[in-house]
Amino acid sequence: MTAGMVAGTVLLALALGAALVAAAAWALAARAAGRGGTGQETGTGTHPPPGRRRGAGAGAARAGTVALVACGALVAAAVTLLQVALVRQDVAWPYVERVAGSDMPLYYRVTAMWSALEGSLLLWLLALTGVALLVLARSQVPGRGTDAAALGVLGALVAVFAVVTLVGSPFTAGSGGGRPSPLLRDHVAMGLHPPLLYAGFAALAVPYALSVAALVGRRTNRPPAASPPAPGPPRAGSGTALYAQVRAWTLGAWCALTAGIGLGAWWSYAVLGWGGYWAWDPVENASLLPWLAATALLHAVGPRTRAGRWQAWTVALAGTGFVLVVLAQLVTRSGTVESVHAFTASTLGPLLAGVLAAVLLPWLVLLLRRRPTASATRSPGPSRWAGLRAGALEAQRALLVVVLAIVAVGTLLPTALLLLTGERVSVGPPWYQRTLAPFALLLLVLMTAAPWLARRRTAPPVLPAALAAAAVCCAVGLLVRDPWLAVVAGLAAAVAVGGLPAGRGRNDLRTCGSWLAHVGVALAAVAVLAGSHGAVREAVLPPGGTVAAQGTTVTLVEITRRQAHGHEVAEAELLLGRDGELAGTVRPQLRWYPDDAAMLAGPAIRTGPVDDVYVTLLDADPEAGTATVRLAVTPLTGWLWTGGVLAVVGGLLAVVPLRRLPPGRRRRRPAEQRGREGRPSTPAHPASVTAGAGRTASHAPSPSPAHPGRRPRTPAPRALGPLLATTLAGTALAGCAAPQDEPRPAPPLAGTDLDGTPRDVADLRGSVVLVSAWASWCAPCRDEMPVIAQARDDLGPHGLEVLGINVRDLPGSARDFAAETGMDWPSVVDLEGTKAVGWGMRGLPVTYLVDRDGRVVDQHPGPVTEEWVEAVVEPEVHR
Repeated sequence: MTAGMVAGTVLLALALGAALVAAAAWALAARAAGRGGTGQETGTGTHPPPGRRRGAGAGAARAGTVALVACGALVAAAVTLLQVALVRQDVAWPYVERVAGSDMPLYYRVTAMWSALEGSLLLWLLALTGVALLVLARSQVPGRGTDAAALGVLGALVAVFAVVTLVGSPFTAGSGGGRPSPLLRDHVAMGLHPPLLYAGFAALAVPYALSVAALVGRRTNRPPAASPPAPGPPRAGSGTALYAQVRAWTLGAWCALTAGIGLGAWWSYAVLGWGGYWAWDPVENASLLPWLAATALLHAVGPRTRAGRWQAWTVALAGTGFVLVVLAQLVTRSGTVESVHAFTASTLGPLLAGVLAAVLLPWLVLLLRRRPTASATRSPGPSRWAGLRAGALEAQRALLVVVLAIVAVGTLLPTALLLLTGERVSVGPPWYQRTLAPFALLLLVLMTAAPWLARRRTAPPVLPAALAAAAVCCAVGLLVRDPWLAVVAGLAAAVAVGGLPAGRGRNDLRTCGSWLAHVGVALAAVAVLAGSHGAVREAVLPPGGTVAAQGTTVTLVEITRRQAHGHEVAEAELLLGRDGELAGTVRPQLRWYPDDAAMLAGPAIRTGPVDDVYVTLLDADPEAGTATVRLAVTPLTGWLWTGGVLAVVGGLLAVVPLRRLPPGRRRRRPAEQRGREGRPSTPAHPASVTAGAGRTASHAPSPSPAHPGRRPRTPAPRALGPLLATTLAGTALAGCAAPQDEPRPAPPLAGTDLDGTPRDVADLRGSVVLVSAWASWCAPCRDEMPVIAQARDDLGPHGLEVLGINVRDLPGSARDFAAETGMDWPSVVDLEGTKAVGWGMRGLPVTYLVDRDGRVVDQHPGPVTEEWVEAVVEPEVHR
């Protein structure tokens, strides 16, 4: 080990010690505050006892501050050491030798730190420590009970992940294993995508810590209605202050996760060459789960919920987000999931499983034992319209939680069954699309209805404009003969127009930000659905040859080859035509990385306001001058990226505090919004006050059956959320109960085999076909070849054919593999993996069974077994 590697290890060990000291010190400070040691405990009106308790609490807070700052400095120094070694290309470090090559530009040498497992752990530790320091910096009185307890929880989390980083340290990692895939150094988005995700993940630790602190300190319930309001702004530890902290950190996390997930989708679209952006891969879903939890949490603490109350929804969802973050760490870094996004060579699975248990179990026990009581979560008698909107928000939260549960089941069930029973189950995009569709549609309906329920007396121009926009978009959708697209487009227009902020003091940045974020989500929904109306064509083009799709043509001019930064490039120059007119030139590429034995695509993309033209070079023969080209025309893909940008910008605007006006210019809401019959409105939190006003609001209790003279609550709003949730849960169960492997038309599969002979699965119509995806670098693929060969020999006379897909392989290696394993059936060459991905491949090997009518009736992930052949293939052949 070099001196720098030893120094890095020492820095991480010292950071672990500092984190442990910080956790212990803040725990002592919280305990002292709970006993009145700081004199700052909220809502009790107690005075500090003299002497040792106050001094002990203040001393512990000072020690915790010093230890946490020291921990942050030590982690930052460790990161700096590694970055210096990467930039200088110090090959004496095994980690640097493995992830950084001499031909890599500076930008990719910097980002190489998180391109492998060990460096990504260090980046995650840096993000988590940085968030803890931000919480410390934003805390006005760190010695207060809730703040101190939350900082203690964050210190403990930093210590736990410091242990994980020490076990998988980049300062001790050997040089075994290959370099990270060239995919990770082929696009600028990969330098931003992981840091943004980690920042969002780390920010979700704060709501988790606050929920644990509130549960430990029993601060989840609002003060009793008889309590007099405290003067001044809401104090830390009160329901209002906790609500504000959770909302701010959740919004920040949501923005970072939205940006990170969007950049990841863009990278997948621009680099992988398959023309899509979301494959429902387990690792992709692992990042989506915390985003869904954060979205649901925002709808529990948003400014238009019955806010100020520390609701049961909030307590549960505040912790769920970070629990799912740790689960994502386990999925990504345990080595149990095969994915282009996962770190497959990992032995950290058991340790990360222990971390998940340590994070989940204490929080779950606290939640079950100290959850808010029913009386604490009941708001004091809203008006009918306020109740309807609250019911709509409850339904949105319930829908988001159901969507989260569906995605979690689809992500974790295959791996769980494989580990527990050895049975392989595949859950692909069709299952997600069919199961989630009704919930997505109803979420759009509720997004449309909520603003109108909030402003029942909508200004005259807004409602007609919303209806007109919906009608126009429905008409556009009907022109393409898709009623679902018509409905979604109409709802998106209603969200965009009907939710416009409407004057009267409501045009603040927070309201505009919320509106922009919802518009962004609606635009993305339209783009996703419209993308299913695209067209894809593949063809082998000679010079001057043309392929066409939906009025778009590409014509091959020439093939060129050149050398570039450690790889070879084959580039096709094609003339792009739109509606019979020349629209320019596109140059898709194939890039060969000899050091990594990898072939990657460089698709040419033309994005417009109406559609995207996506051209991929699948194969090239410079000597013959021919090229295999894939042309895809996808409607409204640009709307997806625009929607993502709008959502992030809206979220950032919503983080900005509400605009405060001078006392003399403070606007008042109309009387009907303040309360009916001249009755002043009752704030959701009896101890809450008008923000920044410095004066106490009225707290006259409204009538209720529980209180004499209180007006009865409307039962319908409270029943709306559970009723919708139950109905939709039944719909989802019905969708899940439908056969998930129902026959579907076989995707196109045409090209040349390893000998250059044209092959097409459509030519085998009338026979039962085994379509087997394999590669020479896939070790399990070698094990299944004798089983497939035996099945072909036994069932071939009865009509069984075998057609392989050779995925991302070298022609010479593939031929040698075929000769060694006795594989004498044809295999279509799939250099970019786009053909296999089109069939639903998520890992190798995978085999599909196509019936005599050209429908995929079953698929088998993993090596083919004799049991599967006997149970599934033979009956289909003899049918």
